[in-house]
Amino acid sequence: MICDIVYCEASVGMNTRQELDEVIDAWGIERVQMPDDALFRAGRAFLQYKNVNKGQKPGVLPDFLVGATAEVHGAPLMTDDVARFMTYFPSVSLIRPPKAQVAPATLDA
Repeated sequence: MICDIVYCEASVGMNTRQELDEVIDAWGIERVQMPDDALFRAGRAFLQYKNVNKGQKPGVLPDFLVGATAEVHGAPLMTDDVARFMTYFPSVSLIRPPKAQVAPATLDA
């Protein structure tokens, strides 16, 4: 499943909304709305983060929205930022994707 934030982030790689919706359907992914409990929980986690880190850091609120949505739905979360999610959403089961293997560049003669 994906929430609204992930839908938005995935749209960057698509040319049209229809294309994105077709990919989501083809992969059998359910899109869930972020419930009020998740929105509130994300705000509380963000406040905790700001207090610990002495100020607002740009770009982290979407991660808290995704983490809180997974928490409220009792769903696992795929992320490569395991430390942050373990800190602020310890009850969420995390799935860490394998690192992408990059083929070495070849020189054409």
